Amino acid sequence: ILDLGDIAGDDRREIFEEVEARAESFVRAGKFFTFIGGDHSISIPIMKGVDRALRGTGKELGIVHIDAHFDLCDEMEDDPLSHGCTERRALELESVAGTESIFFVGIRSSETCESEFIRYNPVNVVSAREYRQIGTKETVIQIREALHHLDAVYVTIDIEALDQDFAPGTG
Repeated sequence: ILDLGDIAGDDRREIFEEVEARAESFVRAGKFFTFIGGDHSISIPIMKGVDRALRGTGKELGIVHIDAHFDLCDEMEDDPLSHGCTERRALELESVAGTESIFFVGIRSSETCESEFIRYNPVNVVSAREYRQIGTKETVIQIREALHHLDAVYVTIDIEALDQDFAPGTG
């Protein structure tokens, strides 16, 4: 295990570029990696870096999105790179075939625009309520069944997926 330190920059563009470059280099080197911190928008450059590394290989990327929200807004507060847009940006990546390549876990609410999107683009989802009913083992079985054919899987966890009693003041 190696801590490569923090990523800093003067603005979001600079930070996102560095995150994307590092994620791409880790995938190309065949390294297992973890990024910790930032708001959930940090998933956007991570997934872009993974996608850049996979381009031309024919490999497909799957995503396990553990969160209280879908993050499928096209933009939030006029910002297409918002924490509420991560999976919408993922759907623009070459290595992500479509909504069938994403599995949502822990969802407990959605924006109107997300509900409209899902009406025309079915998604794989185990809601927070369903998770409490079926448990971790069955959820993992469902994820494996949905994503087993993919070459790589990115797992992203937003702290607000936790019980609100353990993560107050988020989301």
